[in-house]
Amino acid sequence: MTRLLSILALCLIPMGASAQSLVFSLGATDFHESDAGDPVQGGIDVLTRPFRSLGPVDLELGVAATVDFEGNAWLGAGLAATADLGALYYVEGSVMPGWFHASDDALESDGTVRSLIGVGRRFGPATSVALAVSHRSALGSDDRNGAHNDLTLRLRREF
Repeated sequence: MTRLLSILALCLIPMGASAQSLVFSLGATDFHESDAGDPVQGGIDVLTRPFRSLGPVDLELGVAATVDFEGNAWLGAGLAATADLGALYYVEGSVMPGWFHASDDALESDGTVRSLIGVGRRFGPATSVALAVSHRSALGSDDRNGAHNDLTLRLRREF
């Protein structure tokens, strides 16, 4: 666990200077393995300011990490996007390759990709809440997939 926290700190510190958003998440995980538990998990995403706009879609770079109450952890980095759905609502998505550490060897998979989609509502100029669904999988690159889905409530703070 100390190793994971050290890696996370090294990834997040350089992004702090250019970060636009911090996203804190809390949710439930559903592992596809029949003998795996379905633990509660928490996470954080650090997102840069948009570097490109494609019409209504803003593209951002991000680093994200999740840890659940059974000791499973994931750390990834990749591309994120948001698009306004009017003044108050938005849709968000991301694709982040990363590393998954399982507390149970049956779920272990070195390389995983998280894909996420969510719908959110703004509550002022710097705060929003979103409900998101994500899927993490080894994409067939490992003997054991360890795929799982998450349903999370996400608090986004922009600055």
